[in-house]
Amino acid sequence: MDDPITTLGSDTCSACRAGIRSIDNFCWNCGLALRNSQPLPHQHQQKQMANQASARLIVYTSAGEIVQEYQLDTQKNTIGRTPNNNISLLQDKLVSRHHASIHYEQNHFVLYDEKSANGTMINERSIKEKTPYILEDGDHVLIGNYKLVFHQP
Repeated sequence: MDDPITTLGSDTCSACRAGIRSIDNFCWNCGLALRNSQPLPHQHQQKQMANQASARLIVYTSAGEIVQEYQLDTQKNTIGRTPNNNISLLQDKLVSRHHASIHYEQNHFVLYDEKSANGTMINERSIKEKTPYILEDGDHVLIGNYKLVFHQP
């Protein structure tokens, strides 16, 4: 069966060639901004003053729809099924209550699987529990039925 994301439209992302829809603001596959928008002057100033550690995580459903975008500006970001996590992946029994975490360590964002029941995959490879994995721009993290794409300027 064809991937429903790549067959939704005839347009493709200029960066990775994944299929995109006319309503998409970002490519589901690589996170490329698809719309040309100029930031307001105060937004530009805020971005210049922002901490270099700033990064974002875009959460997609298995159907490729964006669920939410999270800024990773804190020292520790927790990911799990319960609402007390920084990043909540609700209504997916494949996601553990406290599934994974992302820490900012030595100028890198580092992902850890927190002994989850169903494991965590990065770029289609399983990672070991409590073993650090340094995230790089464009990495795909699979947790349950969700795909999380990491982006760092």
